[in-house]
Formats: sequence, structure tokens, C-alpha cells
Amino acid sequence: MAQHIVRAHPRERFDKRTPKGYNHTMADELGKWLTPMGRILEDEVLDDLQFGSLGVLQRKGDYCFTSDAVLLANFAQVHAKDRVVELCAGSGVISIIVASKRHPKEMVAVELDPTLADRCARTVDLDRLGEVVKVWQGDVKDAPQALGGGFDVVIANPPYYPVGIGEMPRDPSVAMGRFEVALTMRELVASAAKLLRYGGRLYLVHLASRLAELLDEMRGQGVEPKTVYVVSPSLDAPADVVLVEGKKGGKVGLEVRSFVREDLQKEYYRQDE
Repeated sequence: MAQHIVRAHPRERFDKRTPKGYNHTMADELGKWLTPMGRILEDEVLDDLQFGSLGVLQRKGDYCFTSDAVLLANFAQVHAKDRVVELCAGSGVISIIVASKRHPKEMVAVELDPTLADRCARTVDLDRLGEVVKVWQGDVKDAPQALGGGFDVVIANPPYYPVGIGEMPRDPSVAMGRFEVALTMRELVASAAKLLRYGGRLYLVHLASRLAELLDEMRGQGVEPKTVYVVSPSLDAPADVVLVEGKKGGKVGLEVRSFVREDLQKEYYRQDE
């Protein structure tokens, strides 16, 4: 369970520099880089990620991160020299965890919702990760054109449900986080494939019930599924989510493992000790 961190004096830094190595004109036309000073608004809390002193800004009633995001952040194999993109970044929890644990060369968090993107950027600044993590507010479908390709890793915790399946939340931000209102599975995988270099790795979390569809979309974009973790809430319950690794241009060969969620969480916590 996340706990609240109280920070009475957040840093007041505003970095106006645009990240190097990107098509600045195209990125600015299709979206914008966010670098606000690290501050906490009155209706927000900084939830403790229980790793070092990391926290993530949340607002009650808005779309908030789940344990699926934390599992994905730990599942992703990221190395020190990697260039990484997180798609559907939300409040930035995956980028924060990956940047802190794996120390990639650079990381870009992509989020369409302006409010969430702003919160993500402020979280990055409060956690003092602004030198590594950059936040780009824009459409995932535009990310390949705006950011270019050649990334070593793409990570995504996308909306799980197709439009028309289940009741749509009234709040637009929550609806976009849960349903494929602005981004379908096919569009997500297509953008991820364009962002990756040949041999680059894609890491996703999704509903177990949509695994066959997901693997089909990955192969259709030239990303070969390599590892699947099937995660269930208990030993006697069916799987609810899957963690999937794919390799762009990879050879055929798939490893499948099954876990109970609590056991997998404990394993990742042990790795942090």
C-alpha cells in the first residue's frame, strides 16, 4: 500500500532547455516538452513508492497508477546505455522506477493527457531525475515522427479495454486511461515498433484475456514475442494480466512462466534489498 510523503519545501527549479538529439521542430509541432518546477498542488499527494525516497504525485479522483505498472517497471530489462521510451506514461511511475533502478542513458515519458503529463514532469523534478527523464506531452501515434527511432527499449502500460466493452467512466482522463478512446492496441504496437531500433525490446502489460490479440499485433509489426509472464491473483484463480517482452526482428522462440501476483511482487522487492 502506497504511503504519503510530506515534503515541506519542494525544489523550485525551472529548466527551459530542450532535450538534445531530437527533431525540435517536429516535436514542438506535434506536442511539447514539459519541464515545470517541482511543486505539489493543494489537491495532490506524493505517494511513497517504497524504493529509496521516490514518490509519485497523485490526485484523488484522477486516473492513478496500479500495481500492474510497478510489476511492468520491474519486469523490463533496461541497461545503463539504453535509450528508453515509456508510452502512456500517466503520472510517470514506470519512468521513475526504471530511471532510479536501471540508470538508462536517457528516458522519454510520453503522455497525451495534459494534466497527467504536467503531473509526470513535476514528479520527475521532485524525484531529482530531470537529467535522465524527459516528458513529452503528445499523442503516442505521433511519437515516432516527433522523437525519431533508434530506441533500445519501449515500455507501455496501455489502456486495457476496447471501446464498447464495459461502462465508460464519465471523467475523460479516467476513460482515456482505461479504454482505447485515443489509442488502440494496434496503434500502440505500431508506434512502439517504429520507435525501436532493430533488435530493440518492447515491454508491455495487458489483460490476460487479450494475450492472443497482443501477440498477433506484435508479430504483425515485426516484434517477435520472447517472454510472457502470466500473472494470477492466487493459485486457484485464472490469470488476470500478462507481462510480455518482444524483440524487434527477433527469432522465433517463446518462454512462458506463471506467477501469483503476491509472489512476483515479493521477488522484485527481494531484488531491491
